[in-house]
Amino acid sequence: MNVKLITEEYLQTHGYDGLWNQDGECACRLNQLMPCDGEGGVDRCQPGYTVPCPEDCDCGGWHIGSAPARATDTYQADVCTA
Repeated sequence: MNVKLITEEYLQTHGYDGLWNQDGECACRLNQLMPCDGEGGVDRCQPGYTVPCPEDCDCGGWHIGSAPARATDTYQADVCTA
């Protein structure tokens, strides 16, 4: 068992979709957790949820936010990752 596996298990158990780092403007989903291998400042990452792109976003990717999206949300995602 290593830190990556412990983190993945924790995120899954608590319903998170991945990690995000507001300062580093990066994010990763559970299926590609920590592609930076800890060199991207993973110590500043927080658990997060996949949320829809805001209407004004044309990244063509996905976002990770600090709160789960609900159907009634007008959502400004925290991090966009194409």
